[in-house]
Formats: sequence, C-alpha cells, structure tokens
Amino acid sequence: SISEQADPSYLRVAIQDSTYDDVAVQSLINSLYDAGYFNVFVDRTWHEALDQTRIVAQRGDTESAAEVRDFLGIGEVRDESTGSLDSDITIQLGQDWLLEHGEAL
Repeated sequence: SISEQADPSYLRVAIQDSTYDDVAVQSLINSLYDAGYFNVFVDRTWHEALDQTRIVAQRGDTESAAEVRDFLGIGEVRDESTGSLDSDITIQLGQDWLLEHGEAL
C-alpha cells in the first residue's frame, strides 16, 4: 500500500554522473525535487560511460528504486552496493537521460 512506501523526502538520493553534462545533472536534480525527492546530492563522477542509467538500491530497497525509475521513465534498477555509501538510492546517470530529454536541455 501507499502508506508503507518510503516518503521520497526521506530517501537520500546520490547522483553519479557519467555524461559530463552539467545541464543534464541539474535537470535531473530539478525533476527529482519536483517529485518530492529533496534529499539529493551529487556524488563523485562515474568514470565509465553508461548508455543506460542505473538506479542502484544501496540497501536492497528495490521498491523505492523502482519508483524512481518509473518516475524518471528511464534506467534499470540494480540491487547492489556500487553506488554512494551515504545514499539509499544512487542514480548513475547515463546517456538515455540525454536522449530522453535532449531537446529540452
């Protein structure tokens, strides 16, 4: 049920950018803020070019990660600990975000 799901504002969301596109990162932050994800921070750059954004459930919370994926409309959910250790969810931003939002950026 909805009541059992984590309030987005409580989730710590880290962004690891692989696009080297500051505008894309800012647009992602803005989109997350608009959806109520207020606890967002930019972590270190992800130095491997990613075609597809990865939404990493740091603590096994794949449900919240899937909600982020559904909201963003891109990416794949991964249940692993490759992201920011300080986060609940790490978004490893890939080229699909640019393709999805390229004209708007």
